[in-house]
Amino acid sequence: MEFTVFASFPMFLLLVLVLVFLYIKRTQNYWKRKGVPQLEPNMLFGDIKPIATGMESQASFFRQMYLKAKSQGLKGIGIYAGWTPFYVPINVELIKRIMVKDFNSFRGRGIYYHDKDLLTMNVFFVSGDQWKKQRTKMTPIFTSGKLKQMFSIIKQKGEKMSRIVQEDVDLDRLIDIKDLSARYTTDIIAEVAFGLDSNTLQHPQHQLREIGRSLIKPYVFKRTIEMIFSSDFLGKLRYRSFPSDVYEYFLPLIKSSIEYREKTGFHRVDFLQLLMQLRDSLLSDKSKSPNDQKSSIFSETEMLSNAFIIYLGGYETSSSTTCFAMYELASNPEIQEKLREEILDSLRKNDNQVTYESISEMQYLDKVFKETLRKYPVLSSLTRGCTEDYVIDSTVTLKKGTRLLIPVMGLHWDPDFYPNPEQFNPENFSPEKIASRPENAYIPFGDGPRLCLGMRLGVLQTKLGLILLLKDFRFTLHESSKKNHLKFAKGMLLTSFKDPVMMKATKI
Repeated sequence: MEFTVFASFPMFLLLVLVLVFLYIKRTQNYWKRKGVPQLEPNMLFGDIKPIATGMESQASFFRQMYLKAKSQGLKGIGIYAGWTPFYVPINVELIKRIMVKDFNSFRGRGIYYHDKDLLTMNVFFVSGDQWKKQRTKMTPIFTSGKLKQMFSIIKQKGEKMSRIVQEDVDLDRLIDIKDLSARYTTDIIAEVAFGLDSNTLQHPQHQLREIGRSLIKPYVFKRTIEMIFSSDFLGKLRYRSFPSDVYEYFLPLIKSSIEYREKTGFHRVDFLQLLMQLRDSLLSDKSKSPNDQKSSIFSETEMLSNAFIIYLGGYETSSSTTCFAMYELASNPEIQEKLREEILDSLRKNDNQVTYESISEMQYLDKVFKETLRKYPVLSSLTRGCTEDYVIDSTVTLKKGTRLLIPVMGLHWDPDFYPNPEQFNPENFSPEKIASRPENAYIPFGDGPRLCLGMRLGVLQTKLGLILLLKDFRFTLHESSKKNHLKFAKGMLLTSFKDPVMMKATKI
């Protein structure tokens, strides 16, 4: 009897392996059965092996995938993250349908969030009715009028950054513009989000800066399992999307700041104050029925999670954009000089002051900014979740629950829309060039109802930082960071350079 059991175990194991193999093969033929062109997936990683193993950056991966599919005349392709199918639309008009015209069929982001993972319960992550309610509540706090009230805070941080550069000039030191940009945006978002004076510009080892570094580390394993497994499954396992030190730092920080303001009546112009006012105004709206009041309440979870996402969204995206812009300006001195002349001309017209209004009047600055995000979209792909069955055409229907990846980097590097896409050319955003291509060929902030809420803040702090640096200093790349030496970091959710970006500044 013992011999029989022992002898049958290898057969049982073989049977299990065969069944698993057949299951994976069937699962990874999902798109083929639906008549959608697909790649040749790896049995373990699907099509994302280069990303999951850290062999290739997301930016490079999606650019190459898009260009290959488009060269074959495909409207869209199917890929797999492990055994999870994703649809990747390639046709620019189809992308516009998904993101704008037929948005109600794609109201989800198709990414992980769960109510047991508090920091994911914000307007960026949630979907469906939860998203709609939060978006409606949050939109009024991101108006240009609210940002204008915070302008002096942002400007002070930019002026401090300029003084740091002057110190480096005086001591003949090289500047790591990647690190400097991160400290600049950290100081801005800490103050306008929480009222916290972190001063990482002068104290780079501040805990908030360390937490910022922790947030953007290449957590390849985490990002991979979030693509493969459902939110419900991960939530039941008490999975957390962010490192534990992030939860331990941010939640007490935000809670204590709220308690202090409630207890003392302290008031200041920042996003936390606006979130508190939003909560209080909704709680005190007696014109609504009890049921409507309950559904409109801005909960503590929503307050904490949205305060966190304001920090995360405002810090790294603007930091990387500022770094990319400075890299290209230092690499292209003629563009740098042209932009500087516009900045100095604006200062002469405004009593040597940078104002909220004067920034929006600088047309060449706007071209440089847009071209930076064209060549270096911080999110190389956008995600969507299909919230109801959706007909692509007569042959393809996406089932409810299907997840999509929008290849932003591919669109932005498409030579049909941007000739010589590897070249940094601000004139890609002249009125004539903009009118000559489809509107959805440029979507660094997304499009449609899920357009980035914090877009105005990101634009403002990046443009102001460039102005305050370029008006006083000329920047050149150090030999170690010359063109083609820098590569994108691998395994990162957001697009960023892998190495420091070293520059020399000269006082004008």
